Amino acid sequence: MAQMTPDYIRSLDTAKGLVAALPESTANPTTHRTYLKLFREMWHEPVLDPLRPADAYDTYAKRRCALLSGGRFAIDRLSEKLEQALTTADPETGLIARSLDRLVARVTAALIRDGRLGDSGDGVPSGADRWRAVSEDRARRGAESKRYLLADLPDNWRERIWARLPADSPHRWALAVSDITGCRLADLVPGNRCGHEYAGATVCFEDEELVIYICPAKTTEWVQTRYVVDVEGCGAVAHELVARCRANDGQMTISIRSPDAVRKAIERLGRVVFPELEEAITPNVYRSQSLADAKAQWGAGEMVAIMAGHASDGTQSRYGRREHSTGRRALKAVSATREIKVGRVAHAQALGELRKGRSAKPHR
Repeated sequence: MAQMTPDYIRSLDTAKGLVAALPESTANPTTHRTYLKLFREMWHEPVLDPLRPADAYDTYAKRRCALLSGGRFAIDRLSEKLEQALTTADPETGLIARSLDRLVARVTAALIRDGRLGDSGDGVPSGADRWRAVSEDRARRGAESKRYLLADLPDNWRERIWARLPADSPHRWALAVSDITGCRLADLVPGNRCGHEYAGATVCFEDEELVIYICPAKTTEWVQTRYVVDVEGCGAVAHELVARCRANDGQMTISIRSPDAVRKAIERLGRVVFPELEEAITPNVYRSQSLADAKAQWGAGEMVAIMAGHASDGTQSRYGRREHSTGRRALKAVSATREIKVGRVAHAQALGELRKGRSAKPHR
């Protein structure tokens, strides 16, 4: 066994102290691998910092997660490697210890710089405030959102795309589920969902109703959303799902391996059907349209949040507006296994009414 010198002890204690100070990742294995890959890319940058002035906020947020998750994982694994090297008297022990010291130093500096540890010393706040401090001249987040494309599309745009989709397309049923429910494509990717194995969306008959079960991907707890489809109100896409279910003994599982492949297929098909559009039709346009229809059907609030797979009713304003509804009623009901935090929509509506009341008063 190699001699446990004070330098090695200090290296291990510093590394373990930093690991203990960082929150343990709750990301699913697929997301965790994504963070590790991104952390390796960040490591080769001149300065290890999640903030780059040219990045959008979502990119910055993802890089912050990669720094926390990837940095913690890398330090933990290299610490174990150093302990093993000390046990086996590995001649590379000194090199491993120096690598660990460098890793800890860079990650610590990046965390302090980003406001995650100690005092940054430069007065720069963390999170969204830090991003805005170097991005004040950039357009508001969501200014070019795909939801604004809805105003340029005819009411039957989804039906026209569905009619042009080849019958043997490998993405046919994924598009059908996305069209009806407004789910994210990531929701159709199988894998681990907070400790539960998920095979994909389940489409089945229950009491002569077409029902779709989906576990949202963007959640820190296991959640299942149940969609009861209005087959007549939805039209051809729902009728084809019914026929497909009947051919599969009343139940089928729909999953995809690559959301990007489905997205690109939808974009290509959209350009064929609507060549006059400058913007591409993407899965997010389908999602925005579904939420716009839901807002017209149920009003903004809890039902729309459940349909969107949100934990609260506070973010649905980023999607389609009710005035862009096509009038389609794709769903009879939606429900989820978790309680939705509500109140944001009602609060915004109350403030709107208050402002209207004030503006209606005559000036004295």
